[in-house]
Amino acid sequence: MGIIGSQLRSSSGSCMSPAITSGLFETAFNPNTETLSGNLGYENKSRIPIDLLFRADQGNLTSFSEIAIDNGYTLPTTTTAVIPTGSLAQIKRPNCECTTLHKFKMKKYWCSTCMVQLTFADGYTVTLGSKLQMIKISSNGLVNTSLDTLYVGDMIIQCGSALGVDNTKSSNCIKITAITKNIAAADIVYAYHPETTFPIDKFGSSLCVFSLMLENGVYIFATPDGGAY
Repeated sequence: MGIIGSQLRSSSGSCMSPAITSGLFETAFNPNTETLSGNLGYENKSRIPIDLLFRADQGNLTSFSEIAIDNGYTLPTTTTAVIPTGSLAQIKRPNCECTTLHKFKMKKYWCSTCMVQLTFADGYTVTLGSKLQMIKISSNGLVNTSLDTLYVGDMIIQCGSALGVDNTKSSNCIKITAITKNIAAADIVYAYHPETTFPIDKFGSSLCVFSLMLENGVYIFATPDGGAY
């Protein structure tokens, strides 16, 4: 089981583990879904580069391209989607434990203003779709918020160990030191509409359909309107 701790409620920047409860993944998450104009809008802005490294079982690094190939899929070279499904991989989710990645889509794509680039205090930089979410520490506690509403200085929840090792079930926080919004997506293959078993397997009313731990331990989420893409 994930560690059960108090929700972060701090103006001083102190950190402790968020409670992995319905209070976070239903009560807090559900009002903050991403409503966009049509299916294509969320598709454009939930993109993850196919070769972006993230944490899997035992803290190992993997990517959507590696997972697709390991499961017998051929990577797309055009705008026609390839859709891997099944028990594709065990990947890291809060608090540093594993969940099953069971579906994602991938295709080649370009867009003009759908991505956000973030740099963190540890030097890690990542470019992701602008309507993916992270958990931010606010004056009222924890809130899931889209990447295009984050700012320099925001404190973001991450695993207590960036390696995501199995014996680490605590959380930390890390500061955003730079952010660039409304940037173009390169004409490469992206994963989009990803789905994991967590948090819905634990909290059936949650509208969050996807969680993942980035290479530096920061968590990202997808919370589409209505809980479905």
